[in-house]
Amino acid sequence: MLLSWLLGALWASRCRCGCGGGGLRVGACAAAGGTHVCPMRPHESTNNNQQPSTSEHDDECGMSSIAISRIVPTKHKWRWCTRPVGIIALFALIFTFTKSIKLQNEAFHTLDHRSEINDLPFNPSKRSINNFRPQQPTFVLHIGPSKTATSTLQSDCRLMQDNGILKRDKTLFIGQSSGIYKRSDPRLKWMSLSGLFGGTCIEPWYNITERPHLLTNSSCSQSYQMLEESYNMNQSIVYSHESWSYARHFGPWGLYNSSVSAYLPYLRMTIFRNWNFHILIGYRDLYDWLVSAMKQEWGVECMDRNSKWPHQNGTRCMQPQMLEWFNLMRQEKKDVSVRWYRYIDQTVDALRAGGLEQNIHLWNFHGDEHITNYLFCNVIEHAMPNACNYSRSRSELPRVNQRESGSQFYNDIVFHAAELELPGLDMTNQSRNEATTKLIEYHQTNLNRGIHDLPMYRCPSERQLQALLSKSLEIREKYISHQINQSMNTSEIGNHFWRLVEETLVFCRVDTQRLFHRSTSWDEVLTRLNHTWGNSEGIWRWLELFFL
Repeated sequence: MLLSWLLGALWASRCRCGCGGGGLRVGACAAAGGTHVCPMRPHESTNNNQQPSTSEHDDECGMSSIAISRIVPTKHKWRWCTRPVGIIALFALIFTFTKSIKLQNEAFHTLDHRSEINDLPFNPSKRSINNFRPQQPTFVLHIGPSKTATSTLQSDCRLMQDNGILKRDKTLFIGQSSGIYKRSDPRLKWMSLSGLFGGTCIEPWYNITERPHLLTNSSCSQSYQMLEESYNMNQSIVYSHESWSYARHFGPWGLYNSSVSAYLPYLRMTIFRNWNFHILIGYRDLYDWLVSAMKQEWGVECMDRNSKWPHQNGTRCMQPQMLEWFNLMRQEKKDVSVRWYRYIDQTVDALRAGGLEQNIHLWNFHGDEHITNYLFCNVIEHAMPNACNYSRSRSELPRVNQRESGSQFYNDIVFHAAELELPGLDMTNQSRNEATTKLIEYHQTNLNRGIHDLPMYRCPSERQLQALLSKSLEIREKYISHQINQSMNTSEIGNHFWRLVEETLVFCRVDTQRLFHRSTSWDEVLTRLNHTWGNSEGIWRWLELFFL
């Protein structure tokens, strides 16, 4: 309608101006000045002597309700009038046309999958108003990553589920540590919801021929049916599993793979269209996460309760050179990862690129709020009030999987003595973990010494450490600088980093070669521990080994 009006206005302003040869000034055309005569119609005569005829239904230059038929002089040129309404209409037409093209392009890029919605077994945009629930169920997907208090949240959710607290909120907790594994457990069927975020649904969605039948006749149909059943029950879901941040989900049919990035907006606009959909991600400063992830990945096999002795095919806590690894990753411009662990920058960026910015909640590991309180009392407080009240009422908020700092150094000493089969070290009546605990107690309690008294080597330079700190601050600025209540500012983070470096020596290795040099029994090693060794590098270390 607007376009028709504009075209009409343009036609109305299209007159002949300055006809020459004594043209007649007619009606409103004369008001613009000069000689103005509207163009003749095809049936009108070109005879200059023709008299004008009046009609109430003709427009005077397309403007008035009573007009005089056009008088067409000889020798004229077609030109645009300088009338203001014509110029305004012209510019309005150009602006409208440009705006429509822009909106069309935006719609093409953001809603190019709208046709896919019509291919679903139901059309979410056409749900009956009678089926609409003001209190829509909530779905929380907690993806970790590992080493950001994931085990703490899962332990709390399991406890609240076993105590019936989540049930009062019409909520089911599934995923890691949920205890839903046995086939006899009626809740096991809900575990199929994991298929919504993996290859079970992504692979058939990627196939254009299968996509129209994705939710009715494909490997994805069971996962979707369970989601619909939960929706009809008005049952909310908390699904927590840190494996959703692992490297495999960046590969083929992975949730974060760029080749299937359009699946994320499809997921939000179709499958979870009628849900309160939230994605919870834990943020931890890069240097702190890196240390913890390294300990977890390379220390889990040597420091667990069931860690084995060398003759039982046990392994040494070979903590890698973290700074060497970090510099390699930075030089090759690779993303930060520790084996299959991925840092949050990759998952967050992929989810944001998929249009899920409004669904993401970043919990600050270094903040004052416990992760369980943050989820149930901040992100989804109105959906699960009983869980929030329970979490807030606890006098002490638990944290799990916290490892004792420096224990890897003592574990390496015990393992090296076992490799040498030094007499005096009992490997029959005690486990490797028990021997490590006794060594820590002897060195720190009996001898009143600490890890700074152990011989260390291969500690990184200050330049290397500063590069790691700078990268950590850069990432923090990108992801959580907008948070109002940050626990630490830039200077405090720097102080925390250097305290971590100096107090834990986490980037160094214990020098078992120097400690065990020429020792023939475990007792001799214990005696040599009553000494402050300090750090020795390069040629000085080898000279010490040679002459002592």
